[in-house]
Amino acid sequence: MNRVVYGTTCAPYLAQRVLKQLVMDDGHNYPLAASAVSSDMYMDDLLTGAADIYSAKQLKEQLIALFRGGGMQLHKWSSNCKELLASSEAF
Repeated sequence: MNRVVYGTTCAPYLAQRVLKQLVMDDGHNYPLAASAVSSDMYMDDLLTGAADIYSAKQLKEQLIALFRGGGMQLHKWSSNCKELLASSEAF
């Protein structure tokens, strides 16, 4: 299988293990993203924040790059900052 099939007994473990492996493999290239993925994930949702818009944009770019390296595309972005949501044109 090339996908984690939800509904199977091992799916929650596999989903978390894939994220852990992604951080182990490429986290050194994306330190902000690695920290967020390691501590702010709930199943397949990332719930995190940043102190300012610049840091939030950096985090978003790193998250996109980290997950892209694992063959995953992030979607369903939400933020209370319209500027951050508007910066998705290149992603």
